[in-house]
Amino acid sequence: MKILLKEQPTKFIDDEYHELKTINFTKIHIGGILLGLFLCYQLSYLIDITLFDNELNFRVYKKVYLFLLIFPLHELLHAALFPNYKKSVIGFSIKKFVFYADYDGELSKYQIMKVCLAPLFILTLLPLLFLLVYKNSLIAYIALFNLLGSGYDIILYFIMLKQPSNRLFKFANSKVFLKDQ
Repeated sequence: MKILLKEQPTKFIDDEYHELKTINFTKIHIGGILLGLFLCYQLSYLIDITLFDNELNFRVYKKVYLFLLIFPLHELLHAALFPNYKKSVIGFSIKKFVFYADYDGELSKYQIMKVCLAPLFILTLLPLLFLLVYKNSLIAYIALFNLLGSGYDIILYFIMLKQPSNRLFKFANSKVFLKDQ
């Protein structure tokens, strides 16, 4: 696995692949941010009124250091689930101000779906289960910060759900390319 502090490298795709034009990454990013915000604040309200007696008062700026630790960990979980760890890249794009995980290889629909949901299960749902036993604001913030960053993954999961099972996908240059098997 490589770690980069720059833009994703430009990749060239074989002629047997063609672009999946129905995916607009700009719209997915914006939609993912909005979905993440919505889900995060809904969940924080539920956690606050049920577990913390209105004492949590979740605010992103309260624990920025944790926010900056969760996002690379979130991307590392994506990269860890790619089929060939050596072809995976995690990085931070200074230009776009975003952490990312990338894979230089083919992925099936189900592999993408699994990679999309892994951080949501590990860094949001597991901490929520711990919250039932240990009422701890740090655990709540981990779950909420990760959920904030999972909006994009949830949208991509549902886009992949609609794709035929016999397709292989490659991600390159903020585009998705596919070929039918």
